[in-house]
Amino acid sequence: MKENRIEQSENLYCNLYRIAENVYLGSNKIVMGKDTAVNVGSFLDGNAPIIIEDYVRLGPYVKILTGTHHYRHSVIRRRKEDGTVAKKVIIKKGSWIGMGAIIMPGVTIAEGCIIAAGAVVIKDTEPNGLYAGNPAKRVKDLPVTEDEA
Repeated sequence: MKENRIEQSENLYCNLYRIAENVYLGSNKIVMGKDTAVNVGSFLDGNAPIIIEDYVRLGPYVKILTGTHHYRHSVIRRRKEDGTVAKKVIIKKGSWIGMGAIIMPGVTIAEGCIIAAGAVVIKDTEPNGLYAGNPAKRVKDLPVTEDEA
């Protein structure tokens, strides 16, 4: 992993973040807080803003999607002229996204969550929980001590 420090540049602000090799960053709408890490092979599409707060970790091959589409009520479900619907994704402070997890458009991962490897998150999470499965569901409450909050 390379260690970087970038000052403000358009809509992208990064402060002491780490990005591994073969990571796809789809636009300058991606905002990363301090002491964040994006592991190898991850994909952040960037159709809409992606906000990654402080102390967040993204495991290998994580996908964060912000673009989706409406579909038609006919056998031709989508046409080029239908365009893309962009929905912001937010990953709050201290969360950890496991290998191969997929975060769908419009989702907010609450503070202190762990998203298990391979999980598919289709709706917002509540703070300090372990989420797993497809679709991801809360499977465990995670403890928080006062000195770490």
